[in-house]
Amino acid sequence: MPLVPCSVRALGIYAGVIFLVPCLASVAVIVLGHKLFNEDRRCILLAFGIQGGQLVWFVIGALIQHRVGASSSTWRGCLAV
Repeated sequence: MPLVPCSVRALGIYAGVIFLVPCLASVAVIVLGHKLFNEDRRCILLAFGIQGGQLVWFVIGALIQHRVGASSSTWRGCLAV
């Protein structure tokens, strides 16, 4: 019998995959900024990395939902009460 129930293990795998995308994007932004910024501007690099990772995650989510470039009538239909 496994030590961790299957549902908890599945939740851990799901959470790990969800965390992986913004984490990798943040690392990519930090590495790119490290090459582009001089020493004086690197103090803000970690904050830019986190924001860049979240931006990539939001864009991927919007692309998955086909909301990028959607017409205004589509949005009005989604927001109708």
